[in-house]
Amino acid sequence: MQYPEDNVNYPSDPEHCYGWLMQFADGNRLDLHVCTWDYARKEMELFIALVDKDGLLPAKENRSDEIYWIRRPDPAQFSCLCNDFWWGCNNIAKGMWRRELPYVMDMLNLHLRPLLRQLLEWKIGMERDFSVSTGKCGKYMNRYLPAEVYDRYLSTYSAARIPELWEAIWEMCRLFEETALEVSCGLGLPYNAGEAENSRKFLKRVQELPEDAAEI
Repeated sequence: MQYPEDNVNYPSDPEHCYGWLMQFADGNRLDLHVCTWDYARKEMELFIALVDKDGLLPAKENRSDEIYWIRRPDPAQFSCLCNDFWWGCNNIAKGMWRRELPYVMDMLNLHLRPLLRQLLEWKIGMERDFSVSTGKCGKYMNRYLPAEVYDRYLSTYSAARIPELWEAIWEMCRLFEETALEVSCGLGLPYNAGEAENSRKFLKRVQELPEDAAEI
């Protein structure tokens, strides 16, 4: 049992909503929330009305997940995402040369990976008229990506060991570059290929530096 509104690590509004999260031994899971009507009306997304004696709900049900569909990026969103990814590679290079593996793992999984995932979602959206959702954290991407692309994405997850990390980093860079060019072409968005090339060159240069290097 968990009581989210009693947990200091989560934002809550117990005056208007209170919940009980229950995991049963037989495998069933139930999340139960009791809310004021004004609060519930603002939070309603996907729902099926089991009982509505006062006729308060706007419809008997809403099963459309349209609010979660992948959105088409504009040029600024695409440009900033690509710049953020390639700039982040500079931090990866620094962390790898210093052998700061916890830092590298966080940079990979908390910074670069969400950018790569967003780019792959744009590819999926582009190919499906931006009318699908890949779910929380992209958990349904395997439904839409070619198996080879999805396997390559999974290969970017790595153990915290230097050789495996370098393999994952370079595969992430290759997959990002290929997908960025595909999305750029498909949606008519400008892509700064020179920025990407310079970032990869810097990453490679740092990878080849001796451990006792005093300068690049």
